[in-house]
Amino acid sequence: GVLFRKDAEKRYSKPNADLTQLKLDRIIAKSAINIIEKIYLNKNEFIVKGGLSLADILCFEEVYQIKKWSMLYPDIDLNDYPNICKWIQKMEELKGCDKIHGIMDKFTGYMTKRAQKCKPFLSKL
Repeated sequence: GVLFRKDAEKRYSKPNADLTQLKLDRIIAKSAINIIEKIYLNKNEFIVKGGLSLADILCFEEVYQIKKWSMLYPDIDLNDYPNICKWIQKMEELKGCDKIHGIMDKFTGYMTKRAQKCKPFLSKL
């Protein structure tokens, strides 16, 4: 979201910048990870009891970004979430997953640069 906006560095690097939205985004991300770990995947192999569903695909798209670009989420270590790690592995084994997500590798350099540019205000979160 916010970090992809071209004005992010200018907007949030100011000494008196309002970081409320960024802080809320972090709280929401961590809360979502905890809910997925402790409620949905605690007793089930997939998000919805009974097997793979659209819910898994939608959640995976978001969680996979945390895995792939962990530098943007320094306060979320997916290794602390064993159920999510097992689930990610299952999702990655699905036919076509590597082909669909291979494009993300092309963005890793860009995302690393974005993280560096945004580091001054990310470190305040």
